[in-house]
Amino acid sequence: MPFDLDRTLTKLQQRHADPFSMRFALLDLMFAVGCGVREQAIALPWGDALCLRTAGPPAPTDGPRLVIVALDLELPGAHSADPAGRWPKKYANLGGPAAAMAWATALHALLSGARKTPWELVLVRSPAMGAAEFLSALCIDLGATNLALLQPTAATDGGDLDMVRVQLQRSRNIWRFPACDHTVALSGTAAFGGALGAMRQVIGGLGPAAAWTLHDVKIAAGDPSTYSAILRASVAPKATAGTAVAAVDGDLRLLFPINDALAGLQALGERLPPTWQQALQEPIAAHTAPDGLGLHAIGPQLAMDIELPERTAQLNVVWDVEPLCRRWSGATRPLAVTKSQARGTVPAGLPAHAQVWFVPDFSDSNDAVSLQRAVTAAVG
Repeated sequence: MPFDLDRTLTKLQQRHADPFSMRFALLDLMFAVGCGVREQAIALPWGDALCLRTAGPPAPTDGPRLVIVALDLELPGAHSADPAGRWPKKYANLGGPAAAMAWATALHALLSGARKTPWELVLVRSPAMGAAEFLSALCIDLGATNLALLQPTAATDGGDLDMVRVQLQRSRNIWRFPACDHTVALSGTAAFGGALGAMRQVIGGLGPAAAWTLHDVKIAAGDPSTYSAILRASVAPKATAGTAVAAVDGDLRLLFPINDALAGLQALGERLPPTWQQALQEPIAAHTAPDGLGLHAIGPQLAMDIELPERTAQLNVVWDVEPLCRRWSGATRPLAVTKSQARGTVPAGLPAHAQVWFVPDFSDSNDAVSLQRAVTAAVG
C-alpha cells in the first residue's frame, strides 16, 4: 500500500535528531502501510543499536531474496536532541537524515512496484564506535547472498578512516591554583573538529604571561559543533569570532582543570604520525572527566604495528580504536546520482559480496522522486 512519500520524508527529517521520536515515526509508518516489523535493540559497548526489519508479501517465485540495508551511524558525544548533531557533508555516507529518507524511499518503491521475488528492508541506527563489528554480524544473521547497502554520497572520499576514543587520566588530583581575578563561561559553535582550536584562540589572546586554568570542557560533535567551558584567568579574556565570553558570578563547583591534559595531548600527538597529531588537536567530541580528559577523534587507518603510547606528560592514556570507513572495491550501482558522485568509501564491516547502491543526500527537492524511480528500476 503506497503512502505519502513527501510527508513521510519531512517527518523523518524533523525527527531524526531524537532516536526515540524517529523510531515511533518509522513504526507508525509500517503499521499504516500494513508491513510486518521485526525490531531488535542491541547493547553495544558504546551505546544501543536499533535494527528495524520489514519484508514484502510472499512472492510468487522463489528467486533470491533481495535484502536492502540503510545504515545510520550516530556521532559520539552529540546532543541527542540537537539537530546540529549531524555528520558534516564530507562524512554524509556514515549517517544522518538521508539514510532514513533513503530507506523510506526504497520502501515506497518496493510497495508500489510489482516485484515478483522476495525482499527485505533493514534500517540500522548504531553508535559509530563499534558499528563495524555489529554490521558484520548483522549481515551474517541476515544470511542474504543478494545484499545491497543504500549509501548516501559524501562530499569527499576520505579513504580508510579509524575512530579513536582517548582518555587522559591523572593518578592524583593535586593542584596549586594560580591567582586569577576573572572567571568566565565560554560557549560557541565551530566547524566539525574546530571547537578545541576555538577555545585555544581565546586562551592565546590572554598573552604569554597570563595565568589561566580551563575547567568543565564539553564539545558536542556536529556540524557545527557546540562547546562550552569555564576559564579562570589573571587577565580579562576577550570574545572571538564564534566564541562568547560571559562573566560568572558567585561560587562554582568546578572539576579540576585540564591544563595538564592539553599539554599531554600535544606531546601525545608528537609520538604519532603527523596526520594523527592533527586529528588529536581537532577532536570531534570531548568532555572533562574527574581525573582528566576524554575525547573522540577521526583520522587515517592506524597501522597494526603502530605503538600507541600508554603515558604522556605523567598522564595515563587509554586507547579504544575502531574502524570507521574502508575503501570499497566490490560491486557498486549509482541510483539517481552520477558515477562521479559515487564515492568509493563505505562504512567498515560490509561483507565483500554486498553491492553498494549510491543514492542522493536529499539536498535537492527532486532527489526523492529520482531515487524512487531508480530503485523501482533496480528491483524490477
